[in-house]
Amino acid sequence: MTSPQTKVASPTEKFFVLVAVCCAAAAMPLTFTGPAVALPAISRTLGGSPIALNWVTNAFMLTFGSCLMASGALADSFGRRRIFLAGVGCFALFSAGLALAGNIVWFDILRALQGLGAAAAFSGGMASLAQEFDGTARMRAFSIVGSSFGVGLAFGPIASGLMIDAFGWPSIFILVVALALLALGLGACFLRESKDPDAAGLDWPGALSFTLALTLFTYGVLRAPETGWSDPLVLALLAAQHCSSLLSASSSAS
Repeated sequence: MTSPQTKVASPTEKFFVLVAVCCAAAAMPLTFTGPAVALPAISRTLGGSPIALNWVTNAFMLTFGSCLMASGALADSFGRRRIFLAGVGCFALFSAGLALAGNIVWFDILRALQGLGAAAAFSGGMASLAQEFDGTARMRAFSIVGSSFGVGLAFGPIASGLMIDAFGWPSIFILVVALALLALGLGACFLRESKDPDAAGLDWPGALSFTLALTLFTYGVLRAPETGWSDPLVLALLAAQHCSSLLSASSSAS
């Protein structure tokens, strides 16, 4: 159930809402593939251990994947437009910050924050599309967004490689920032606010314990090839991940 709309959006407004969400969707796979292609160049500039360099990819994927459901709940409770704009704005800001990172630690932190923004933008944008379009038009809109995501995923490595060769690895974030800013501007102008009045809110303990479990598991798996699966820290990380998973399941059940 969604909040009532006082004004029906015109076809032009719906078109620009779709363009805004498509721009955000196309920018996200560029952040998957671009840093992976640029990893050797990033390593030469910022240094870092193998584990730290692995977090260039995993930090984004971890926060993006673990926060999608939480972002959707926040969008239903606090407003889909608000969450979309906040997510895209953070996504653009942290993407720009990555080009200026002075060391690999800050780069990894910004990648994690970039994933948070991407999760909010994706969840808020898709929920907004479901509100603006009905029936076959909704299916068509979702298909177009999926195609935009696929285009970014397919051409991301090629575009990133060309930009790295021509301008250096920081340039791979220029296109990401440009798409995010376009999505932000169009969303601010044409996207209408909507909420779910029956939303139960976010299960904060469950969301935090789920994210913690994923973080501990990812860190343990990344560390194991370097120190061995019998390393006490690896075993402690995996045991802590199991406890966090049980806590998350318990919170969800209650």
